Amino acid sequence: MADQLAEAARRIRELEDLDAVSSVILGFETMRDGRPETADNLLKFVMPDIRFYWSLEDIELKGSQELIAYLQEGMTPRIWCRHAVANIQVKVKGDRAEATWYVMAESVSRPDPKRAGKGDKRARQREPASLDTLIHSDTKGAKHATLVRTADGWKFSDYQTDMARISVSHVKVG
Repeated sequence: MADQLAEAARRIRELEDLDAVSSVILGFETMRDGRPETADNLLKFVMPDIRFYWSLEDIELKGSQELIAYLQEGMTPRIWCRHAVANIQVKVKGDRAEATWYVMAESVSRPDPKRAGKGDKRARQREPASLDTLIHSDTKGAKHATLVRTADGWKFSDYQTDMARISVSHVKVG
């Protein structure tokens, strides 16, 4: 009987870990959807020494402060975005987890005034944009991460994207 209880406790812990890691992934991916994105929101998901690799721009960032600075630059012109997350696969070993999932994202933003007329690398514009332009973008692909268990729950220590920008369209407004 003691062996069965120990096995049941182990299985419950495993299920709780899988649920907790999946919740971190969903929370991080959708934190920008329909609400203001803030550094405080981001910090609850990542380790201070996170390594973040973004395949679309071939950018590697090291540390939470560098990641925050990069993401805040992109927050300013964003009007809205939505992320759909699917096929989350998690393997937990002790206090580490490896995860893979797929994301489909859609966003609408304005060109950054500092980059208007020069093209906007982040949106992969094919032509310079003026401030009366809206940029609609669709991205899709896989993400891979390592998470670690902390006293505050699971957090990303390594985060990699393998995304493709499917379409970018520009609409003149005003």
